Amino acid sequence: MAACDLLVIGAGPGGGSAGLHAARLGLKVMIVEADPEVGVPVHCGECISHLAIENLNLELPEHVIALHCEGIRVIFPDGTKKLLSEKGYVLEKHLFETWLCDEAVGAGASLHLSHRVTSMERIYNSENQFTNWIIDGRGIEFPIECKTVIDASGVAGAATKLLDMPTEVEVIAGFQYEAGVFATRLCLDDSEKRRQSKCWPGDDRQKRCDKISRQIH
Repeated sequence: MAACDLLVIGAGPGGGSAGLHAARLGLKVMIVEADPEVGVPVHCGECISHLAIENLNLELPEHVIALHCEGIRVIFPDGTKKLLSEKGYVLEKHLFETWLCDEAVGAGASLHLSHRVTSMERIYNSENQFTNWIIDGRGIEFPIECKTVIDASGVAGAATKLLDMPTEVEVIAGFQYEAGVFATRLCLDDSEKRRQSKCWPGDDRQKRCDKISRQIH
């Protein structure tokens, strides 16, 4: 039977970060991911602040960054606008998650894809004191004995469902899309010096994007 100090369910941003920091502390960490590939499909947005990256003690490589930004403008349903001027990044989410898990593995964690948890059993000693977990599921590493479990499976809430925990989760439907070529002008305030065009590189595309940007603003 495989054994570890910490089992992390899910290899998304939360799971990758938890696995990395636990491995840095010297714990024996196993990360199990139900999907066959980290970061696919992309489940949520790709923005993160520079402060969050500092707090997580991470150094992002350029290949996971789609855009360095000076802030964001949030527009609420009633039309209210809020400018948040904190610097941050728009990430290539799938590349970021892959990199984060690679960092965790580099720090000593092990990553197991196509591993879906199906049961969680608490083990007690003769004095009725909790000692460890036995986690079973679909995947060659199961069953797994561990001292601690972190459920980083996101809205799926793997542990919550398996342990029948009385936790209510409100899910809001949404969608996102990815385009091959786009043009937009970022105007965080009314200052001309803060205006800039962004598009994929290339002379012809740059001219076309600049033209479109002038037309829509």
